[in-house]
Amino acid sequence: MLTIGGNDARFDNKIQTCVMEGCPSEASMKADIDNAVAETRTVLVHALAPNATISLMG
Repeated sequence: MLTIGGNDARFDNKIQTCVMEGCPSEASMKADIDNAVAETRTVLVHALAPNATISLMG
């Protein structure tokens, strides 16, 4: 099982920015999550298991 968490979407930077400068938009947060998923899929899953099934959990 492979998981993607807040550190993969760089939430630590988002929280720091939120405190110091104001919170980022929901669209920005979603884009970071989508990028983390895409990077993980490209780098790990396809390279190591090209026939793997990817399931997203909420």
